[in-house]
Amino acid sequence: MRLKVLTLKRAWTVLSEFRGACAEHGSPVVVRTDNEGMFTGRLWVTFFKLTGIRRQRIDSGSPWQNGCIERLFGTLKPLLRQLAILDAAALQVRLHEFARFYKHVRVHQSLGGLTPAEVWNGQDLNAMRRCYARGDGCRRWMG
Repeated sequence: MRLKVLTLKRAWTVLSEFRGACAEHGSPVVVRTDNEGMFTGRLWVTFFKLTGIRRQRIDSGSPWQNGCIERLFGTLKPLLRQLAILDAAALQVRLHEFARFYKHVRVHQSLGGLTPAEVWNGQDLNAMRRCYARGDGCRRWMG
């Protein structure tokens, strides 16, 4: 998971970030999106067609059909509202801390009480979780 501050929310900008993630992690077979104009516009439709990535759109007004990302932002947004963030650089630091917390510290009910990192790597990261929990970077996210 990469969380990055984007100063402009435009189709080209988001597509560039998506291509970077594909280069780093490999291209997905399917991408599920909401019905926001950027994802239904010509640029994304053409990109999906050229790359062979299948696009799934959720039904309009049905955010539960894209539960993973909705859960992520449902956790992130209230936490960010509690912090004083002065500029984009400070926000990027907080996003990095949150991503580390979300992947390595916060257990997920849907993953059987494991963290995403534990599931992804197939290893027990309890020692790492305890270490991060003691560090200042994750403590603010844990309340």
